[in-house]
Amino acid sequence: FFDLGGYSLNVIRLCNELEKSTGVRLPLREIFDLVTPKNIAEQIKNSKENTFEEIPEIAEAESYSISSAQKRLYLLDQLTGPGITYNIPLVIKLKVKPDNERLQRALDQLVEHEEILRTSFHIVNGEPIQKISSDARIVLEHSEVKTADSQYIQDEYNTFVQPFDLSKSPLMRAKILNTPSDSYLFLDIHHILCDAGSMPVMLYKIQELYEGRELLTPRVQYKDFSAWQNARDITEQAAYWKKEFSGDIPVLDLIMDYPRPHKQSFRGANFRTQVEEKTSIKVKELAKKYGATEFMVLLSTFFSMLGKYSRQEEIIVGTPISGRNHTDTQNMLGMFVNTLAIKGNVCADDTFEDVLLRTKEKCLQAYDNKDYQFEDLVEAVGVKRDFSRNPVFDVMFVLQDDERESYSDRIHIGTRESVEGSISKFDLTLTMISDSEGYKIDFEYSTDLFKPETIEYMAKHFLTLIEGVLMSPEKKLQEIAMVDLYEEAKILDEFNMTDAEFPQNMTIVQLLEEQAARIPNSIAITFNGQQMTYAQLNERANALARKLREDYNIQPNDFVVISTEKCLEMVVGIYAILKAGAAYVPVDPSYPEERINYIINDCKPKVVLCSTKEPEVDIPVMHLHDEANYQMECSNLVHVNHSSDLMYVIYTSGTTGRPKGVMVQHVNVVRLLKNDKFKLDLYENDIWVQFHSYCFDVSVWEIFGSLLNGAKLVIPSEDTVKDGYAFGELLQKEAVTILCQVPSPFYALIDATTGQTINSLRYVIFAGEALYPAHLKKWHENNRHCRLVNMYGPTETTVYATYRDIDAEAIERGISDIGMPLPTLKIYILNGNELCGIGVPGEVCITGEGVSQGYLNRQDLTDEKFVHNPFGSGKMYRTGDLARWLPNGNIEYIGRMDDQAKIRGYRIEPREVESRLLELEGINEAVVIVREDKRNEKFLCAYVITETEIEEKDVKIKLSKVLPDYMVPAHIISVDAIPLTSNGKLDKASLPQPQYKSKEYIAPRNEYETLIVQAFENILDIEKVSVTDSFFDLGGSSLKAVLLCNELEKAIGVRLSIRDVFTFGTPEQIAGNIESIESEMFVAMEQASAAEYYPTSSAQKRLYLLDEMTGPNINYNVSDVYAYEEPLDKERLQKALDKLLKQEEILRTSFHVVDGEPIQTISPDARVLIDYSEVDEIDIQTEYDKFIQPFVLSEAPLMRVKLMKTTTASYLFVDIHHIICDGESLPVILQQVNEFYENDGTDHE
Repeated sequence: FFDLGGYSLNVIRLCNELEKSTGVRLPLREIFDLVTPKNIAEQIKNSKENTFEEIPEIAEAESYSISSAQKRLYLLDQLTGPGITYNIPLVIKLKVKPDNERLQRALDQLVEHEEILRTSFHIVNGEPIQKISSDARIVLEHSEVKTADSQYIQDEYNTFVQPFDLSKSPLMRAKILNTPSDSYLFLDIHHILCDAGSMPVMLYKIQELYEGRELLTPRVQYKDFSAWQNARDITEQAAYWKKEFSGDIPVLDLIMDYPRPHKQSFRGANFRTQVEEKTSIKVKELAKKYGATEFMVLLSTFFSMLGKYSRQEEIIVGTPISGRNHTDTQNMLGMFVNTLAIKGNVCADDTFEDVLLRTKEKCLQAYDNKDYQFEDLVEAVGVKRDFSRNPVFDVMFVLQDDERESYSDRIHIGTRESVEGSISKFDLTLTMISDSEGYKIDFEYSTDLFKPETIEYMAKHFLTLIEGVLMSPEKKLQEIAMVDLYEEAKILDEFNMTDAEFPQNMTIVQLLEEQAARIPNSIAITFNGQQMTYAQLNERANALARKLREDYNIQPNDFVVISTEKCLEMVVGIYAILKAGAAYVPVDPSYPEERINYIINDCKPKVVLCSTKEPEVDIPVMHLHDEANYQMECSNLVHVNHSSDLMYVIYTSGTTGRPKGVMVQHVNVVRLLKNDKFKLDLYENDIWVQFHSYCFDVSVWEIFGSLLNGAKLVIPSEDTVKDGYAFGELLQKEAVTILCQVPSPFYALIDATTGQTINSLRYVIFAGEALYPAHLKKWHENNRHCRLVNMYGPTETTVYATYRDIDAEAIERGISDIGMPLPTLKIYILNGNELCGIGVPGEVCITGEGVSQGYLNRQDLTDEKFVHNPFGSGKMYRTGDLARWLPNGNIEYIGRMDDQAKIRGYRIEPREVESRLLELEGINEAVVIVREDKRNEKFLCAYVITETEIEEKDVKIKLSKVLPDYMVPAHIISVDAIPLTSNGKLDKASLPQPQYKSKEYIAPRNEYETLIVQAFENILDIEKVSVTDSFFDLGGSSLKAVLLCNELEKAIGVRLSIRDVFTFGTPEQIAGNIESIESEMFVAMEQASAAEYYPTSSAQKRLYLLDEMTGPNINYNVSDVYAYEEPLDKERLQKALDKLLKQEEILRTSFHVVDGEPIQTISPDARVLIDYSEVDEIDIQTEYDKFIQPFVLSEAPLMRVKLMKTTTASYLFVDIHHIICDGESLPVILQQVNEFYENDGTDHE
């Protein structure tokens, strides 16, 4: 049968004909097995049961039941409203100009002949029914035009196709368009009346009636079929489908170009291509070899492609099948098509043969149970209706064989005209039409989800895959490529055109020493008002390096641990370790003692450099602040390193429960920062800020990126980094030009600096976690001068691996790709060792000069992750990150292939946290997953099974003793069982969302408590917070505390510090603190009685506490320089200043602590004395830097003034502490000074 051209639809017809003529209904599967007339005849002869029965006529009635397929379409229409999604339109180019009257008569006769064309649909007693009108008529429209090119036909088609009202018959329209040379018949009918298989039948009947021939009177009509279908007993078929879709129904997870809208619009487009005849012949031959059909071969290929695109093993694809399973329906118009949901199973280790044989079996089972309607399946398995997608499946596969359709070759009135539709019922539909030239291929896709170029590449991949499976069906799927030679060259050569020159034989030390020799007096680093020039940094590092070498016999590739808070000596220490020849190993002193000890025991350093906190280890310790360590000769040391030597080891989270050390060489960093195709424009006058911990590899970029370019590096205190307002002030005051940020804290900075413009900033460089460009809109509006850059890179390939400028379009449309490979690196996206095509997700694999040496003391893991480069020389690092190439050569980051996550820039292995939880007494099972709040910020959530009830707070305290704070889960939830899918995998979707329940709920009792509770609930994304609940027990973090301060300032008008949130914690306590602040503010507005001292304002209190915590510094100095064209008189200016201080008490104020609280006292005789000098020339920046110095808050006045005169101008330097003056006050002070000066220091209103 199949050798003679049989296919799936013909099998159904054969079964129908055999049942009618013999009374025996053979299952479709038996036709596939028996194949020949002889075998089929013997099977029929041996069958005893006569199953054939005619479809009975039903009595006339006012209304009739509808078929299952019609019911599905009616409900869809009611859900979505009238539309053209389920219209079936077509255009026929007629061979001769028609007689419009004859054609109208033919339509009238057809409507009279076919009840279905007079049918409308309604609701009666809550159920959809159909009614048949006696007088419905399709009125033929007609128009004449002089010319009609293809675009005109397309436009006419678009206008012609309109929604139908299903309650009004006829649900069909027709039109004739005549030109002088051609005529076109436009038809449009709703799918509820007619399926695609009915269209040739209808055209044939129109042709017969137009040519004057009569149609045979049908014995039964579609209403009779509906009643017969609804009455059939198909219990066994229902049982098959319910079993097939019991348990979890997999959702195809294709990577899309646009976010899925909340509701389908059904907007679509098409991409069409062709497969040659020789390929279609090979498809038939392969089908014959495996006893399958073309459909099964092509569907198996489609499954294989979808598996490569989705990286899923179980995939459901819908396919239409004819429901004309009775000979009475062969000539009938109606909606007979059913949809089969075919489950495919594809695994990378499968051969294509495996997939084909499984698909064949699934298809045969589906054919045997094809009468069970898809809509009944949807209801039976309880699929939740989702307006954003279709139930059960989102992708359809269709194989048509127009040449073998029984009516197609009998229609001679015209040919079908090709017109473009704009509808896509599914995410994706692949239609293949078999003809004499091979296969016509049509990819219909949702334009809400996919770009045209994505589908074009998908089509190319499908065609390449067809050729691959035909050539080698015995090969594993992961070995069968979807990438042709042209696309391979594009990826390997064009997308990876990254060759660059750099000083391959130089070390970081040599490059830094060159800078010190070239610009010795330029400022290299600053911290809290202290600073070092390049020469001072170099000399101090030399002295310490000599001490290290001589005392501890440091050799290349030895390790020295450095454990210190941020300070100038942090950079000195790192530089000294490198000069001594060792690699530095950064360890945060705030780490738990156990983690510090593990790292030290793992790397076995020669010595530990520390500042204030000395680790308890049996290894020599040197103190960075001990001047005795800097007494040796300060000239450059003899270089002992090669560029291939280790420069640093940074420890990241590990799956074994312990961190792992990544070994990075000098050459890795040199090529990153000093290649000749560097992507950023960096200058000596840039000012960088080291936002990140030196234990995080972005600090390598910050520290050495600034110093190797001769710029200045500003090192802020940890308190400043954590406070968005304070950090914003630092950026302004220091005139920072280069800022590197993990996105999460930058969002808090945006919140804190809303409406501000930071004019100095030239670059903000993002890395460390996924960026959401839409969150940058507020920032971009006020800082359009600043270039925003998104970068990506694992620690193992040295900080950064890709680069992408974020432009206005990316921000507006939320485009978050990570850009192109950086110079000296090449990126391959692989499935196993096979290149993934453009648009196909795979593992990011990186080669080049940035690939590090591997993991310290973990050769097993090094061998697993650092493999031979299959596309060239050297090593290739397998990142475990999932991404895809975009057609423009950029890379879109998708996520992790495993459960690893990045939170606030830190890499975290949930398994390390799980292992620590399991070490705690009473916890039997633990699962840690990453969740995301409504701000797109990630947090850890732990689920535990315990022997007895546990206190979440106690578990967090215990974890904090062995894990850094960023690895302690925000929520720890007790569960009875860890839910698993039917495949035995963790069912994350079934894990409960964090929901904090107060032990004793107390509702807000006043306005402040209400506003604070609302802020807690909004930021922590939880409900019903009690006024006694702690912010941090609810899952708060330092970053969220910044957001809380920002929100409360907007809501209440009072600025809290992060320390306030840590100190007070609950809405009740915070409200009390705010009331205290408000009271102080109110008192300050009254004329205060004379007293020895006065309370401080809220803002003053915050600044005072920060000063106490960090010591005197210049972080909160408010300063400026004013130029005067005419020389100023120093004595006259002094009188003006004296008058100003007499008038303004705040300028005579100092700050102290009384009874544990900050207070202010006002001095009666504090005086600002002008520092005066006359010079020939002036370097304003140099003089300004020298002028700005820390204030001691207990010593008034907290203001200084300097006057410098040249022969042509005067320059007035003013410096005031922020605690007595904000940015807006400084111009007011200057104006008062000017007025007093103009009036010679006398009174002036």
